Amino acid sequence: MQKLSPAVRGASWMLAAAFSYSIAGALVRHISVDISVFVLAFMRSVVALIMFAPMMLRVGRTGLRTTQIPLHILRAAVTYAAIMFWFLGVSAMPLSDYHALQFTLPLFTLAFTAIFLREKIGSTGWIAVSIGMVGAMIIIRPGFTEFGTGAIFAISSTVSYGLVNVMVRVLTRKDSAGLTVIYTNALMLPLSIGPAIWFWTAPTLAQWPFVIGVGVFSTLGMTFLARAISAADARVVQPFDFARLPFAAALAYIFFGEVSDIWTWVGAVIIFFAGSFVLRRERRAVLAPKNG
Repeated sequence: MQKLSPAVRGASWMLAAAFSYSIAGALVRHISVDISVFVLAFMRSVVALIMFAPMMLRVGRTGLRTTQIPLHILRAAVTYAAIMFWFLGVSAMPLSDYHALQFTLPLFTLAFTAIFLREKIGSTGWIAVSIGMVGAMIIIRPGFTEFGTGAIFAISSTVSYGLVNVMVRVLTRKDSAGLTVIYTNALMLPLSIGPAIWFWTAPTLAQWPFVIGVGVFSTLGMTFLARAISAADARVVQPFDFARLPFAAALAYIFFGEVSDIWTWVGAVIIFFAGSFVLRRERRAVLAPKNG
């Protein structure tokens, strides 16, 4: 893949991430009927650590040094909450609706950047956030359809990931992106073991492939997403994240008989373009010449 242009590599990694996240969501929807999502989150942490073990061995003890342990712990806790909300959301609402609401992530990230990092957003940025929220309301349609717990979990997951993105921006001022990933997955293991023990149900032999699959595909999604962003500008790769919606819709129809309605797609398109505007705006802000 190194022979390909950065844009093609980034788009390819983003498509792989979208497909992996869609598969992970479908697996959670299927297996959470029998296995608690708390157990799935714990097993996801175990699988992720196994997958990242070669990276940990490669960097060694010296490469694992950090002066930001408290913030790493906080990031791990918020990431664990985001994953729990993700698993609860996909188990309680149509898969396509859930993934459509996930397109609000750039909007929440922008808002939290303004609140916690004191970065100036401006009126156009807040207008984009407002338009994106309108798209979310079109998908949820409160007052016209039941505003269920699935939608609450989906929004909570996106809010949590928005907070994670802000913390990552702070962490990567001193630590590499790879180091932050290692610490997050390592610290999530002790955070998730208590709830997993409390809600423990031993998977059967037939269920283990689905449980392991949740960990594998969710970790691959995270890894592919990081590679997409590192390969090309976010403005280039972000449009390909929209592939999550048709992927999720196809899987939902094939395996669960779910059919997306037109409002899910309308809302998703509105959210997507609002989020894309935010990404373009941030890119221009980064490239803009600094006075002084």
